[in-house]
Amino acid sequence: MGRKNDIIPIKPEKGLPLIDCHCHFPSDELPRSLKKGNKSIEKLNEEQYRDFFENHNGKYIVTSTSIWGVDFRQKFRETHDNMLLTIGWGAQATTYATPEEWKVDYPKYYEYLEKNTDKYDVIGEIGIDFHHAKTFKKREHQIDIFEEMIQKTKHLGKKYSLHVRNPTQNDRDPNSPNASYNDRDICNDLILDILEAEKIPPSDVMWHCFSGPAEWGKMLGDKGYYISIPSSAYGFKKWRRNIQDVPLDRLLAETDASAQHPYTMGAFNTPSNVEYSLAAIAYVNEMAQMDIAKQVLKNAKVFFDIN
Repeated sequence: MGRKNDIIPIKPEKGLPLIDCHCHFPSDELPRSLKKGNKSIEKLNEEQYRDFFENHNGKYIVTSTSIWGVDFRQKFRETHDNMLLTIGWGAQATTYATPEEWKVDYPKYYEYLEKNTDKYDVIGEIGIDFHHAKTFKKREHQIDIFEEMIQKTKHLGKKYSLHVRNPTQNDRDPNSPNASYNDRDICNDLILDILEAEKIPPSDVMWHCFSGPAEWGKMLGDKGYYISIPSSAYGFKKWRRNIQDVPLDRLLAETDASAQHPYTMGAFNTPSNVEYSLAAIAYVNEMAQMDIAKQVLKNAKVFFDIN
């Protein structure tokens, strides 16, 4: 659980209009805490969907998937209203994909993007993650693949959802501990250089689950990028400190469910908990939660082209 002095002293208000701008719902397997019970994954997903739309004034859920999960989530989307879909090849996949997956699934990913533009809304999550790539070779590989992804997809006219994770002290390359790839904001720098070189409009890019450093929030927002704040900002200062000074018209909210629970490390998260992200944004900005919720919904409708 988040430290008591980390959890903000306000509760999410009831009735806020909600949009979860990034999650991995529906789930394709039960969380460990429920595997011993009688509940099926289908029932759990239906309960989460109804809870969001019937009990929490939910408006839209944006689900993020990979080439391996797209059929499952696309099928769910086709039978449930107000669901948007993003599809990516994550930085983790770049590091951990098997030779067979690189041979078969990586080309399949691009083929899906080309042939199914009507079935997804945004490309992502894609990006660079130096927690999951600690050596120079693996980091260079992630950079090359991200650049290739932008170059191969920018003609599609789709927007992007980014996964960007800078290295911490624990992620330093053991063979080159003083290299620039260990800098606290190196992934941000690399991503920004590629986006600018490829002339991707900032308004077409969302930095999902923005993890800082804090001073980057205002800088990116001022450039026109969208900054998405996870529900964990409610109970953890390390996420909440990244909200400060981000322009209000660039802010989005997400759960990253089933991860990023609002106040309990490792607990199962659900789209309805995006209200905790809104509460955190309102608290930091000293504004009414309803005003923040309306602004975030307005921003999301612009970014995701929701009429």
